[in-house]
Amino acid sequence: MRLRLESRILSGLSFSEVAAKMQLQETLVRDYCDIFFDVGSSLDAVGWIMQQITTNEMEGPDDLRRTLYRHAFQGGPDVCEHWLEHLDRFGQHHDLRTASGRAAERLELCVLLEPVRSDLTSLRALGHLLDQSSKSRPLPGTIANAIGCSVRKKLRIALNDEASGKEPASEDLNQSAA
Repeated sequence: MRLRLESRILSGLSFSEVAAKMQLQETLVRDYCDIFFDVGSSLDAVGWIMQQITTNEMEGPDDLRRTLYRHAFQGGPDVCEHWLEHLDRFGQHHDLRTASGRAAERLELCVLLEPVRSDLTSLRALGHLLDQSSKSRPLPGTIANAIGCSVRKKLRIALNDEASGKEPASEDLNQSAA
């Protein structure tokens, strides 16, 4: 319930819209946000939301939460609802012959890619894999685009930092993926 409520708030829905979708009283949603998730007045602070909310490690690594929150925040209510529609099926077998099964599988792949987003060695390995696969048998477009975009951005930052002799800042790497 927490993931559903907080992701909907991050997607830009109002308290009343979240309450209606979750069949809760609006005052309960408002009180929860006032006490535990007071981001409503900060939704325009994109950098802060991306750093503090979608990458916050205070509760330990939670790739699903980070990925869902980032996609909800950046994609808005429609993207958020697409994620929430498939959330209960995470970890289950997906029938890839159906559109719904393929959609659920894509979302799970996004979550599995999350730890790679902050690991430079893994990004370099993925970049190499992407480069090699394009020479022989191309990866499916959606996977190749998602991996390629993330890898290129992070590698560009890391290589620029290496060339200038400074250590790459973790917030620079996280923001580049946004």
